[in-house]
Amino acid sequence: MTNSISPPDNSVVKEFMGNASYSKMIKFIAKLPPEQIASAQNAIDTFSALIELNFEFKQKTPYFDPTKKIRFNVSPIDNLEIWMGYTPNSSSSFTKKDIHSISENVNSTIQDLFPYGSMRDALLNELFSEPVYLKEDNWDKKLRKLQSSIITKSWFSDKTLEFIGLFPKARRIKRKVFIFAGETSSGKTYQALKRLKAAETGAYVGPLRLNALEVYDELTSEGIVCDLLTGEEKVVYDGASHQASTVELMPFTKPLDCAVIDEAQLMDDEERGHSFVSAILGAIAKEICITCPPWAVDKIKALCEMVGDDVEVVLLERKTKLVTTQDPIYDFPMQQATAIVAFSRKRIFQIRKLLPRDLKVGILYGGMPPEVRREQARKFRNKEVDVLISTDCIGLGLNLPIEHLVFDTVEKFDGVETRLLTQGEVLQIAGRAGRFGIFDTGYVSGMGNKAHNYIGRMLEEENHTVMLDKYFAAVPFFFVREFMEATGIQRISAALTLIYENVNFDSQIFDLTNIDVIMENLIFIEKHAPSLDPQEKWVIAHMPVQIEQCERVFYECLQLMSGMQKNISIEEGILNLPCGKQDTLFELERLFAQVDCVRWFLNRFPERVEEFADPVLIEHIRKRAEKKMNESVASIK
Repeated sequence: MTNSISPPDNSVVKEFMGNASYSKMIKFIAKLPPEQIASAQNAIDTFSALIELNFEFKQKTPYFDPTKKIRFNVSPIDNLEIWMGYTPNSSSSFTKKDIHSISENVNSTIQDLFPYGSMRDALLNELFSEPVYLKEDNWDKKLRKLQSSIITKSWFSDKTLEFIGLFPKARRIKRKVFIFAGETSSGKTYQALKRLKAAETGAYVGPLRLNALEVYDELTSEGIVCDLLTGEEKVVYDGASHQASTVELMPFTKPLDCAVIDEAQLMDDEERGHSFVSAILGAIAKEICITCPPWAVDKIKALCEMVGDDVEVVLLERKTKLVTTQDPIYDFPMQQATAIVAFSRKRIFQIRKLLPRDLKVGILYGGMPPEVRREQARKFRNKEVDVLISTDCIGLGLNLPIEHLVFDTVEKFDGVETRLLTQGEVLQIAGRAGRFGIFDTGYVSGMGNKAHNYIGRMLEEENHTVMLDKYFAAVPFFFVREFMEATGIQRISAALTLIYENVNFDSQIFDLTNIDVIMENLIFIEKHAPSLDPQEKWVIAHMPVQIEQCERVFYECLQLMSGMQKNISIEEGILNLPCGKQDTLFELERLFAQVDCVRWFLNRFPERVEEFADPVLIEHIRKRAEKKMNESVASIK
């Protein structure tokens, strides 16, 4: 079969190649098999067009080979090599018009991505020694990725890369810090809020949604325009001067006259402590009011002085007496202004059933919808209910008139194990009994001898609560978001990787949050729920549940949050497996992880999850699983 390729025979091509190379090329072309003829012809046409346009090009062969990729330089800058590639194919060649168009498009994109000035200089410095190779189908992505890399380096070069340096705006102002320290009901939060109300602009951050909601109500009732921001609620007003929120939503980019950080001893909490540390370090406020018990003062003061703050400690005495009743409680009391503290929602409802049906009872727990929580607290304050049954959320700054507080138990599940309450926890909760101006004495009891004696001992003994040596630390979300907006990086996981590669944490001072687990979580979330808000992705990634143990249920929760699913299915069938086998124990561990995953979503996003996952049923499954596991352990021989 005769070869039908037309070799480039114009004088420009011959002069460019030289006679020897031209002859070799002609001989090579003559030997090509028929199936390569069309693509070779297109390569020759592209080759000719490049020569006529005087474009720099190259191949990996000593002479032109119409079967190999042709690279040609499209850089708008003389000393920079940006090469576009043409791969021989039977469909098309690059005409002179195509080459001009490609070059103009690349140059235009480079002008957009790397405008003249510092960014262009960064490009030259970055790429001067190495050529950049682009592909016809994704060259713009390659340039954008390159831009992101350069912007990242430029962005970090302007930052102090120590953890404390992640808050430059806070470091640029002189901050006065007041630490209001005292026992529960000593007026710590009251004193802090007085200063907040007097400030033209301010923010309150606390550990619970209930705290934020209460402060929001108080400020609003006094005519202060205040936003409410928690993981679940968002009430925003034009021109608001104040904000009340959970600690994770501290406004790190907003200059303030006053910031209140409530219950700052929780900086020692393994899950959320880093948020309190970041709030203290990063508040851009002329005045910061921190509340805590006396045993947390030294650690908080040291952190503030570490960054040069002027610190004043204000010690406050408890305003009412706190007394342990002489005898334990065996039947739940029904007198007005009584609060019963339990440590699970399920137990709250069990206690309610034990009380007379006609008794007016209020219920309070962290996962309640905000409107319900607000109404329950209001009814108790206004004596519309006699008895309040609450979880330990009652111990963190809630403003309630309690005369008698009863501990249902002195044990709680802390997310890892069931353990005795610490002395600090007992003091925090028990201290809610008594209310200045209403009840001069607060009474505390335990249900049964064991609980009552333990409570009495914790209240009588000198407080031995000791803070941890180090501060929990993690890159705050505002810094991640700032970085993503500046660089154009879309995925939080990619941004976080680059940040942790560039930021230094002093291991003598800070205990870094486990980033490996968070990264795994983020990658999973970004894959299966890309439509979620970045803030929600960030919060979910910090969920204290081993996702690999409950991946399907976690996926269903994500889909539900994204509006893609209407149910969550927990593997209750595991409860029917035979006891006495190790495999049953392993399966029960998986079931526990599934239940805890759903419980976490219920607590964090109740209004988006409770419609599709019954909290009472979830608690029932968990109790059955606990019983089954105990039976299985006892049966293994």
